[in-house]
Amino acid sequence: MTDSRPEPLANLSSDSPSPARRGSWGVRLSLLGWLLLVAVLGWGLGHLVPRRGSPQPPSPAVMASEPEKIPDEVVISPTDRRLESTPVLLPVTVVPLYCFYRLDRLPARSPLQVTWKLNGQDLGELPLEDNRPQGKTALAGRFLLRPPQDAREFAPGLYQLIFHSGGEEIVDASFVAAVDAEKILTQQAPPAGEIRVVSLTTCTGVDAQGRPSGLTGTFRPTDRVHGLFTYLNGVKQARFEVRWLAQDVVIPQATQQVEMKAGAGQSYAWLQAGGEGLPEGPCQVQVLVAGSEQPLASVPFTISKTAASPAPTAAAPPLPALPAPPTLPPRPSP
Repeated sequence: MTDSRPEPLANLSSDSPSPARRGSWGVRLSLLGWLLLVAVLGWGLGHLVPRRGSPQPPSPAVMASEPEKIPDEVVISPTDRRLESTPVLLPVTVVPLYCFYRLDRLPARSPLQVTWKLNGQDLGELPLEDNRPQGKTALAGRFLLRPPQDAREFAPGLYQLIFHSGGEEIVDASFVAAVDAEKILTQQAPPAGEIRVVSLTTCTGVDAQGRPSGLTGTFRPTDRVHGLFTYLNGVKQARFEVRWLAQDVVIPQATQQVEMKAGAGQSYAWLQAGGEGLPEGPCQVQVLVAGSEQPLASVPFTISKTAASPAPTAAAPPLPALPAPPTLPPRPSP
């Protein structure tokens, strides 16, 4: 009877491998070779193809060739030397002024038109006298500024220049012309944002261009007294208060509020009494920020029956947003 029990496991191990065992080692060596080949190919491709997560920086030559961006800029100068910025105030007597401009967004040969305004009133197109283009790639140059209407000097006030090209408004700039600008600028500069009245004067009249006439500190009782002032750091839609004092007493019915513009500007108020006019003696005009009790500027003047008659002047409409003050009632007879 044949014995069908399997051989003991010890009989399966032998110093010489079986055919099946030799085949399994071949498969393993073949797989190992393929893995090594794939690893080598991956290493090579990784050095030849840039990685998405690590973009290559531009070469120094490419970075240096990029042009530097220069913003549009306009500078008004009292001399033919270009300044870093427009002075805070320019004297009315300096003629001509020099306007330096660089409009980086426009090619060098683009058409250029400039219009201007004085205290918000349109002065029309500005003639570009002695315009000297200076830009090779961008529209840049210099031209002269002279007073409007061939006047001998600039009228005091805020001038605005609007640059146009091809019917499109490109940029605007402004400057303030003031009487005694040099004297004003020698005073201590105001802190940033502080509203400041830099000039206050009395006169017998102000023309339509904001020019004072009959500058004086002495008036007859029935004269119209103008207080003309220039200010800096104005806040749009805020208001000045103009007070008139006779012999150190405020005349309440003559107090006015004047709307200010943003930045720098000029405005005025006037006083005139009916009947026999103002009482003789010392008077004063003060300019304050509405709601404040601290005058920003004040100037004295005198009422006298012996004052010289003012030179006749053409009637001028009030500046924008300036209400006319009420006429004072006649003084009661003693």
